[in-house]
Amino acid sequence: MAKKKTYQGDADDLRRSADEKVRGKYAGTPEDLEASPGVKRLIHELRVYQVELEMQNEELRNAQLALEETNEKYISLYDFAPVGYITITHEALIKEVNLTGAALLGIERQKLINARFRQFVAPEDLDKWDSFFVNVFSQVGDKRCDIQLIRKDKALFYARFDSIWITENDGIPVVRAAMSDITETRKAEEALKRSFDEIERKNKELQDALANVKTLSSLLPICSYCKKIRDDKGYWNQLESYITKHTDALFSHGMCPACEGKAYKELEKWKKDMGK
Repeated sequence: MAKKKTYQGDADDLRRSADEKVRGKYAGTPEDLEASPGVKRLIHELRVYQVELEMQNEELRNAQLALEETNEKYISLYDFAPVGYITITHEALIKEVNLTGAALLGIERQKLINARFRQFVAPEDLDKWDSFFVNVFSQVGDKRCDIQLIRKDKALFYARFDSIWITENDGIPVVRAAMSDITETRKAEEALKRSFDEIERKNKELQDALANVKTLSSLLPICSYCKKIRDDKGYWNQLESYITKHTDALFSHGMCPACEGKAYKELEKWKKDMGK
């Protein structure tokens, strides 16, 4: 779109341009040729003034069109933003809300205007919302708040508010907030927390089990002759059997070097005895 020349704030430029147009348009016309010099000047001034008004009107129309185009862009950006935008008065009434915000609450925008916002807050979060709202208007504390809201169909969802306090042109303070649905994020956070809690629980159980095994091994008596072990009920068990029942350890039989020598000697002696 070609940039149009403007004359706002420069009366001399406007006068000069209008004068050039009049001279080019009316040069040599019969009334100019027949009129006296004084009348000619008066006619010329009237024509220049008329052209100035026409040029100013054209400039105003162009400015109005540009303003309307800009407003339409901002309205589209406001209404169809990916988050809800809401303006709340100091009386906690909804002054403005975009289409996204109305859709989050499941209510037509027209029906939300002048409605008390508190009615959409879940009962368990009312105190949290009241405290947050007062803090924002007092310009103290955190400007972000996560609360549960109630949709028209009574379904709950988690909403995050990022808010600012401003004074509008009429001098009345309001809170403007960006409202986004963080339900899925909260669900993911809660699932992650449950996973961590489960891991912590299992880890504690494992630590307790290991501590219990260590305690038992330091207190259980073992027969110095047959190597049986006595359990907490007073029964004597084979060492391998007891440990297998109380731990996940697996056993295989073998011989240490010292016992291997003894066994070899006993085997040789047995062979000799069998050969006699």
